[in-house]
Amino acid sequence: MSRKICMFICTCLLYISGFAQNKGVECTIKALKTVIKQGELPEIEAIIHNKTDTTIYLIEPLAGSFDKARYPYAYFTVELVDDSTYHLTEPYRCGHLDEITLKHFIKVLPDSLFSELYYPSIDFSDFKIKGIYKIQYHYSTQASYLSAYMSPENSLGYFFADSKNSKRHLTKSERKKYKIFSKLFKKVPRLNLSSNFVFITVE
Repeated sequence: MSRKICMFICTCLLYISGFAQNKGVECTIKALKTVIKQGELPEIEAIIHNKTDTTIYLIEPLAGSFDKARYPYAYFTVELVDDSTYHLTEPYRCGHLDEITLKHFIKVLPDSLFSELYYPSIDFSDFKIKGIYKIQYHYSTQASYLSAYMSPENSLGYFFADSKNSKRHLTKSERKKYKIFSKLFKKVPRLNLSSNFVFITVE
């Protein structure tokens, strides 16, 4: 096989596997305040812009999204400039994950925005050191199977997580819910977004 053909195949595989999936959808963030006091938590607005000519659906971040316990992944990375040892406190979460509902599917029209305000951390100790913090937001819907977005506590989530268990059958209400969710889920693009950086000064 020639080198050119190999390169062409590799390029196609990269495209199919999702490297080109973000085309037309962008993520940006902005800080409500760029200077805060020690112990104060910065508020960040995360904005996802649908620049395509197609209506899409996004899944709102859920309990477990910020510590990547389930999709969509939605989390911040934070660096303290001039201190490479700095890291955020591990997010605390109780064992229970709320069930995904229809209201978590957000319709975003062409050339429209989906935005929400977040705290990069809810631990006040994370911003007690004076200095400049570099913050970035990440949002991912790369998982192509619905169970990755569902709470493992609910029976529908268990069904998908254990798809090899042929003895488990969906109830009538579960089938109805699955059909509705699946229809919306097909309109959720596979995204792996990283925002711009913002810099917050702690005085």
